[in-house]
Amino acid sequence: EMSEKGFTLLEVMVAVVLLATSISALGLALRTGAQSTRRAEMKAKGEALFSLALSQITDPVASESGEFEDVAAGVWDYIVESYLEDEELYLAKLTLRWQEGGREQSESYNFLTSPGGLYPP
Repeated sequence: EMSEKGFTLLEVMVAVVLLATSISALGLALRTGAQSTRRAEMKAKGEALFSLALSQITDPVASESGEFEDVAAGVWDYIVESYLEDEELYLAKLTLRWQEGGREQSESYNFLTSPGGLYPP
């Protein structure tokens, strides 16, 4: 009896296919992770700018615009529409736009407001 040494062509082909599948799955996982991280960073930046824009609004029931100074190259637009006039509730939309990584980013937030401030306060 002669013992065989080495691998058959079929075994090598199966190993190559398994390796290629594993590498492509790993690449997809890394790409998905990077995209999720980038989205989370944008969301966090948007929320920080949201707070900053809110602090610059002078009248909670009047539309106005402004820009972010020192923090980001960006602007904000605050648009207020009548919602429930009897209860002095208004629908506010705050849109933020800023530059990041050479591209314009934006986030929009909708919420209720009243002459006394955000609702609920």
